[in-house]
Amino acid sequence: MKSIEHYKKLDDDGKMDFLDNFDGNPSVEFLNYLEEELFSINVDEFVKVEILKFLSRFRHDNRETKDKIVKLIVEKYIDNEEMTLSIAAQMLTFFDLGKEDFRKISNFLLDKEYQNMDMIDLTSSLIRLLCAKKNRSNGSDEYFQELEKIDSYRDDIKTWAN
Repeated sequence: MKSIEHYKKLDDDGKMDFLDNFDGNPSVEFLNYLEEELFSINVDEFVKVEILKFLSRFRHDNRETKDKIVKLIVEKYIDNEEMTLSIAAQMLTFFDLGKEDFRKISNFLLDKEYQNMDMIDLTSSLIRLLCAKKNRSNGSDEYFQELEKIDSYRDDIKTWAN
């Protein structure tokens, strides 16, 4: 197995290829290192996308990883590109989300500062996440009433709710 040190020495393209073509079981240390990389402002957005895909493949059953991805979206969105955040929202579909996660996402969508940022792709990805059937049966339904009051969200909700 290749070490974290090997990964660190790769350029961005090498890191993306490494993660995309990874075969085997990554060490816990490597997975933890990748989680830390998500929060670094020095990591390229395309590398972050590959990290998100990698984590959703190898840590989809880890609550702490899920919590970190939610945090990346709702607390650290200012430090990240919309593409990275949209992919993060899409990767959350591989994790088991609960009412607390839905509340955080809903509160984030209702935040006026966020609404003024006009992040259309992220908004659509988050609404799609809330509208997924398995999430609706796990408690995301109760947040739709507030979100439907916002004109810019109404169409997305209608699109994804059915």
